Amino acid sequence: MASGKSSSQQTKFDAKIKAMFETEDEKFQKLLNCLEPLRQNNVRMVKHVRVLTTIPYKEVRDSVLAKANSLGICPLSHEMNLRHIYEVCQWMKTKAGTEAVVEVQRTEKLKRHAMAKGRSGAESAMIRAFNAQFAEYSSELKKERKEDVKCALYKYVEGLIERKMVSFAVREAETLRVVLKEMECFEVTVSSKGGDCCVGKKRKDIGSVLGHGGEASSKSKKRSTRTKKI
Repeated sequence: MASGKSSSQQTKFDAKIKAMFETEDEKFQKLLNCLEPLRQNNVRMVKHVRVLTTIPYKEVRDSVLAKANSLGICPLSHEMNLRHIYEVCQWMKTKAGTEAVVEVQRTEKLKRHAMAKGRSGAESAMIRAFNAQFAEYSSELKKERKEDVKCALYKYVEGLIERKMVSFAVREAETLRVVLKEMECFEVTVSSKGGDCCVGKKRKDIGSVLGHGGEASSKSKKRSTRTKKI
């Protein structure tokens, strides 16, 4: 029994001595031997997993793995092995996987933008929705250049009520009818921090597109009058 134990220790000692004097070529050959099962299966693992490893943000990768876990593709991240990673990457290359990754990236980008601006995710989502709606309206307004601005605005909102605009979420008709009534006294100027919108590479605020941009407010008129007197 003692001799068997001593021989085992001697074998471990000999392995350590051999590892100390192991050449770089021998180490490389050992690595190739470990990767041989992958080569036999014709799996180009490094190239295959790039779809996951090239995602720059850890939060996005974690969200993608959580999404794959919810679909039963893989276990939790700390329980995953090489085969699970392969299956996740294979799923990411499908149409459903690509759409899921794009949605995750959009959500995480919105969160980062919200944190940078000191807003909540819901506030940033609301501002993005308003900007998208306003961009849609601006696009429609360009088609009606010959008509009066308010006339084009009324036509656009009425189109929303009648559900003719399908490129964005359908608005509630009752809410939009209230908007139509309030448009006559609409004098709100949107700040440039998040409420304006880039249309045709030119920054415009809501007031300018609705026809209020060219009209100076009563306060600005008073200021200009005071400046002239001075």
